[in-house]
Amino acid sequence: MALQSSGQISLANIAAEFGGAAPHTMSEYYGKDTVPTSGQISIGNFYGTSNILYFGNGSSGAFSASSGNISSGQYTSVSISGTVSTTSSPLVVYCQGNLTISGTLNVRQGVSSGSTMSVVRPSGSSTTSPTSQFSSSYESAISAAGGTLVSVSGGGSGGGANSNGGSSTTGCGGGGGGGHGGGMWSPGTGGSGASGTPYGGGGGGGGAAVANASGGHASGSNGGNGGQPGGSNRGGGGGGGGNNPGSGAAGSGGGAGLSGQDYSGGCIYFLVGGNVSITGSINANGGNGGRGGGGAGNNEHAAGAGGSGGGAVRIIHAGSYSNSGSISVSGGSGGTATGGGVAGRSGGSGSISVFSATV
Repeated sequence: MALQSSGQISLANIAAEFGGAAPHTMSEYYGKDTVPTSGQISIGNFYGTSNILYFGNGSSGAFSASSGNISSGQYTSVSISGTVSTTSSPLVVYCQGNLTISGTLNVRQGVSSGSTMSVVRPSGSSTTSPTSQFSSSYESAISAAGGTLVSVSGGGSGGGANSNGGSSTTGCGGGGGGGHGGGMWSPGTGGSGASGTPYGGGGGGGGAAVANASGGHASGSNGGNGGQPGGSNRGGGGGGGGNNPGSGAAGSGGGAGLSGQDYSGGCIYFLVGGNVSITGSINANGGNGGRGGGGAGNNEHAAGAGGSGGGAVRIIHAGSYSNSGSISVSGGSGGTATGGGVAGRSGGSGSISVFSATV
């Protein structure tokens, strides 16, 4: 529990709250909660501090923007009034004061390799891992770890060829959607979508074309390329949506497939010591798959590609929470078809969690 906000505090009280190795010294508690990270500190710096949850030390100052990007940091407050995008994924935003979103925050990313990630308290040194799933147990897990480290795993499954991506439940990002088969004559097979990871949604598979021209499989957050048709008068397959989208294939005497949109849903964590007000929107949606190219006849149209998966939004707040706006983690739509072709499949949806933290 938090140390008292007035009266006498001893070094033993501080050690009981934050731990450490005896004999204790003041310097071992630099950067704990709101305590300065360097210079002279005193017992008075520890009034009201807590090792239960960590909301940053405010070293990044106040963030207020109507355009541009937001990065991971330890802010005194965060205010977004226009259209702002994340710079990477996952993004961890510590906020001592209030979080106010009256504009639009776009959360987009590239999936890193591996299946787990960690949310780390910047000034902490503990490596305890109380949970392996970032789910409804997160609040108690981060409390048990003193706000230091929580392992995160999971994500929705990627769609097989011609299948929608799986939605995320206990993981972070959703899966990517599969591509689709091509035209009626000797169709190829759509590429498979990639599974989502804790870093966000997976890429969509590429659309196939006729003459057994299969679409490429997605990899990580990267979309699969469209199938390149043989023969003449045939359209090229669409490219899957993703951080590095798949390329649409050139047509062979027919129309070229289009590339997918260049993003998949990202992952963002807000740890807010004050109040949360959302009258705008947080969008961690996947990108759409590319359209398939048209051929000379219905049997020669190529298929659209799969959309990429949605991401994840996590908000942990100590103050009040108000959301009259929206938070969206939808998977991207499959690429449309031309003429008698077939559309790609949708990416899987991500997940949203909001926790009230008692400090």
